[in-house]
Amino acid sequence: MEVSRAPVSLPLVNYCVLQFPINFSVNANATTQLIFGQIYHDSVTPDTGSDARVFASLGYGPANTNPITHPNDWIFTPTTYNTSYGNNDEYMATVTAPSIPGTYRFVYRFSINGIASKTYCDSDGNGSNPGLSFGDDKMGTMRGN
Repeated sequence: MEVSRAPVSLPLVNYCVLQFPINFSVNANATTQLIFGQIYHDSVTPDTGSDARVFASLGYGPANTNPITHPNDWIFTPTTYNTSYGNNDEYMATVTAPSIPGTYRFVYRFSINGIASKTYCDSDGNGSNPGLSFGDDKMGTMRGN
């Protein structure tokens, strides 16, 4: 007997944000400073320590693109759990700046295995909680020298 399932659409995480920094300059091919992002999701992040189901990544792409509509133009790298702030978990990462000087945008992206789909995080927050949305004008800006 063959059984098939319809794909299950997972909701966004409750809340995530590109924490700090929002704008910076870096030399071509240099390692950036640490970049921080935070996530909150009911019954996942309120406990102390990281939850293995959370996947966090930091990505950057050309300034005139969006990681949701132009995913092939963006480069994402895994991040490392840093600490808990109240009910939020904070992650951190660095990236190697592009070799071509210019202006790039960056964002955090969180998902929770089996619980929440990829959620792109800008500087004023995104997620399933009321009043949150992702905005191109709220992504971080990296200026490559």
